[in-house]
Amino acid sequence: MIAPQRHDRHDVNIAKTSWRDLSAKGVANVLSGGLVRQSFKRTLRRCRHHVHNRRTWFAMVCISFLTASGCTSSPTAAPKLKVDPAKATEAAFARLDTNGNQQISQEEAAGCPALAGSMQRFDTDGSGQISTDEFEAELTRWVEELTRIVSVRCLVTLDGQPLEGATVKFVPVPFLADGTLPASGKTSVNGSASIGIEGKNLPDDFKRLKGVQLGLYQIEITHPQTMVPEKYNSATTLGCLVTRKTTDKPVVFNLKSR
Repeated sequence: MIAPQRHDRHDVNIAKTSWRDLSAKGVANVLSGGLVRQSFKRTLRRCRHHVHNRRTWFAMVCISFLTASGCTSSPTAAPKLKVDPAKATEAAFARLDTNGNQQISQEEAAGCPALAGSMQRFDTDGSGQISTDEFEAELTRWVEELTRIVSVRCLVTLDGQPLEGATVKFVPVPFLADGTLPASGKTSVNGSASIGIEGKNLPDDFKRLKGVQLGLYQIEITHPQTMVPEKYNSATTLGCLVTRKTTDKPVVFNLKSR
């Protein structure tokens, strides 16, 4: 006699769930928790541990992929960069290419701290300068990237001590401002902060999301009681490039009061 097949309770629940529910339950936490591929893969592995039916597993994978790619309406896709790479490149070079040679040197990049600190990312041919083609190609990669928002943590110190209660703003650089959403966060007692886009700028499914779009940002740090020098806010010299790898470790800002 063949023993009746036993089903784990998770299998039973999933078997009674509609395809749309599978999409929401299988990947909603991933999409609202950082939209990074590492989290996506971990969640699928956890789901597979509880799903032994191959057809159900295959359906979950397909639906999860479509949802993460923005191809379904449940849940809503995260906001996409609305940057036109060609126009943004033209605006950037008009602002930074002071000698008009269609190249941005390290000295010229100083006008955009976020770019100055990430020259190697753009300078793919290793010439020490960024061409218009290199710049536009990098922006195009961001626009086409499936990972639309990444979690960003930062750590702020003032004179070597954690700065609690500071507001940290990630402001898109001027030539990306029209298509990129600003983000901000407030530091805790240990000087750390999770940076996120303001809820009113996000779809309903992502109101509680803490994350930042890919791009170049100027950083503004202020405090209601402690004096923070202008070079860290109104005349900031701080910048940050946000990529998928920004999630790997906190972005550190060591401020000096003098």
